[in-house]
Amino acid sequence: MPASTQSTKKKINLKVDPHRGDVIDRAAAVAGKTRTEFMVDASYREAQELLLGQTTFYLSNGGWDTFMEILDNPPPPSSARKALQEHKAPWES
Repeated sequence: MPASTQSTKKKINLKVDPHRGDVIDRAAAVAGKTRTEFMVDASYREAQELLLGQTTFYLSNGGWDTFMEILDNPPPPSSARKALQEHKAPWES
């Protein structure tokens, strides 16, 4: 851990119902982590995933119109895509 973050830590207090607390404690034990380590790691992963889904991208002049045209008028589906859409997922059977 970098030296700058070792001396300053942000405190976060949580309250959970007993059942959730027991599940978290069991999972932490299985992972070989403390409750705090487990909860920080899990919430950090979830936060990263959420933020990665919020990616912003920038378009050049005229790029927005082209982008919207593609979204509004997608190419016709290929034979491979049609085959995938016709096939039921195992949980739909």
